[in-house]
Amino acid sequence: IVGAFENSHIRSVCLPDSVRVIFHSAFQDCSDLTQVLFGPNSGLEHISGEFENCTSLESIDLSTTKLKQIDSGAFSGCTSLKEVKFPDTLLKIGEKAFYQCTSLLEVHLPINLSEIEREAFGECTSLKRVVIPPQLDLTAFDSARFYHNFSLKQIVFEEGREAIDGYAFFGIDSDLEIIVPKSVKQFSPM
Repeated sequence: IVGAFENSHIRSVCLPDSVRVIFHSAFQDCSDLTQVLFGPNSGLEHISGEFENCTSLESIDLSTTKLKQIDSGAFSGCTSLKEVKFPDTLLKIGEKAFYQCTSLLEVHLPINLSEIEREAFGECTSLKRVVIPPQLDLTAFDSARFYHNFSLKQIVFEEGREAIDGYAFFGIDSDLEIIVPKSVKQFSPM
């Protein structure tokens, strides 16, 4: 049900393994929500704007899910979110999925992630480190995936990547260290 618990005062949610999809706005604006738990064999495959503006949520562990996609705005405005653990099944992170998660410190993107849309981690002003998997597509011109991250100090490209293309880090406003693996053979704008 769309908006099932929207703007309620729930503090904790435990989702059983049988849940496959959580519809848009299901937990949006639940400012007291501090904990979301998934079963050890969670069947969850899709997240959209479910947790937008859950300002007390400090961490989310999605690693036990079968999540393939996180849609636009899913965790946008979760200003206390410090840690996210992704499953290896994740293929796509949508536009502004973690926008203005101002407490997020580090992002280790999963190995199978192949697409990340515009400002997915935009204005995550405490973000210090990002680890990029080898097959993540960085070529989209309008990407600006990490736009306005003033604290970003380190970007690590994992071994196996052969090219760093596009405008992947356009708009970053900090001095930072970039770790490039030996497997990279070219840098190009597109």
